[in-house]
Amino acid sequence: MMSLRLWGKITVVVAVCGWTSSAQAKYGGGSGTEAEPYRISAISDWRELMTTPADWASHFVLTGDLDLDGVFLSPVGSDTNKFTGVFDGNDYVVSNADVNAPHRNYVGLFGCLGT
Repeated sequence: MMSLRLWGKITVVVAVCGWTSSAQAKYGGGSGTEAEPYRISAISDWRELMTTPADWASHFVLTGDLDLDGVFLSPVGSDTNKFTGVFDGNDYVVSNADVNAPHRNYVGLFGCLGT
């Protein structure tokens, strides 16, 4: 009987620890502030940026060259939800970006920018 109670406690601890670490993992790191911008270092980070309009007023920094060859891209920022954040290229290159949206306005890596 004692071993069953202990196993239950271990399971809860593992579940809580797993939830905590995944909740903190955002982009390649950072907190989105000017002092600690979100780090864009991989295609998965760029995909997260494209699909997270709630972060479009945050600060971002590129931490390495990013080759987007073959990646389906949608613009960061739209006419109804503009990108108002800061994106620092940090002297790195984003290459092979192809945003194919012939019947859409505001097309590019950053579709529509706010002030």
